Amino acid sequence: MKFFRMWAIALVAALGFSSCEQESNWIDVDYSNDLEGTWTCMKDGYAEALVISADGSVVSAGVEDGEMWLGVKGTIKVANNKMTMTFNDEDNFEGRFEMIGGMAFSIFNKEGDRLTYKYCANDLSEEIVGMWVFNNSATVKKEEMFIHTIEENGTALLTGFVSETGDYFVQRKLDYIVVGDLYLTDGLNGAEATQLTYTPNATDLGDILTMRGFYSNGEENVEKSASFLRVKQSLDLPGKGYEYIATYVSNAKGKDVDISMMGHNFNITKLDGNKLDKFLRYLLFAVQFSDDSTIKYQYQYNGTSIVFDAPVVVRGNMVTIQMSTLEAAYRDIDMYMFQDADGSQLHMFMPTYSFINYFANMDIAAQVAEGKLDKNDADAVAAVFERMDDAVDSINLSFVFKAI
Repeated sequence: MKFFRMWAIALVAALGFSSCEQESNWIDVDYSNDLEGTWTCMKDGYAEALVISADGSVVSAGVEDGEMWLGVKGTIKVANNKMTMTFNDEDNFEGRFEMIGGMAFSIFNKEGDRLTYKYCANDLSEEIVGMWVFNNSATVKKEEMFIHTIEENGTALLTGFVSETGDYFVQRKLDYIVVGDLYLTDGLNGAEATQLTYTPNATDLGDILTMRGFYSNGEENVEKSASFLRVKQSLDLPGKGYEYIATYVSNAKGKDVDISMMGHNFNITKLDGNKLDKFLRYLLFAVQFSDDSTIKYQYQYNGTSIVFDAPVVVRGNMVTIQMSTLEAAYRDIDMYMFQDADGSQLHMFMPTYSFINYFANMDIAAQVAEGKLDKNDADAVAAVFERMDDAVDSINLSFVFKAI
């Protein structure tokens, strides 16, 4: 009930009207039995879950302005349309109350300040455990791509890029608790709360988890909603083949100069998903896994099919392509791979150093095929990597493939 602390004095004044006025406004209905269960509230800067028992005891958890409270015990009483809540931390409430049975109730004062709590029939703490890849959003920028792994021990891992803060994470750990449909975390910039909607088998690709919350953009709190697709927590690669369908680029920073990759010029400061997408579609890029220790990726360049058949080491969702075992000129590539529930899509997430190694390897192979580079010339090979490394300060890249 932290929200009401700011207007406690006004509330006392609002409740100080005459007994005749009280009687004319109050409805003689006993809602005590209707309050048992979990109720959640979400608004700008404030979120709370109330778990109310049949005996009138209540436990509160929530977040307000970046601060979290958990397991605050109290009691709740309802008389007609008056509600009284008393908590151990002395952050109490007494005021007007309205209810739609089994759906929602509101508490408010005469000035119009109001909190509305919706009934939460299901606790989602078990349903949301798993790995989720960013799927779609009307408010999150298109270039964002991240993976949210929710573990059953109260920890979550975030891998990806958040444009509002410019933060890039690889397996960033968060502590969390779920109460009803509220997901409370220690957050990236203080405590945060999001409201969850879980839809099993929402699409042909599997389950969808929608997360709605309010986030600060430095000047005000903005409501955001994003959906996530459930993906496999362990990779099932043997016998699978995938062809390229989409690219997501974020956090692209570097020198304002052109760099050549396989006959195409790119400027990292102007690089976006559209240009790279056209480039990869032109290459007819595809990958195959004959077993769990080998990857074959191939593409067309100047009418010639270039194929890499390289060993891989799989550690959870991190895959290392050991290109250096093929040729000393190449460098190994680390990336995170994720499959959807039925294996029909594959996501590859690539941080900056992997981007540099990956595309420098491809450029070296193309120059060797054209006779422009001697792969045994260590200085010339090193120059390809140095040119790429010098031009790129940061970039996060995600490829999406569909099964073939």
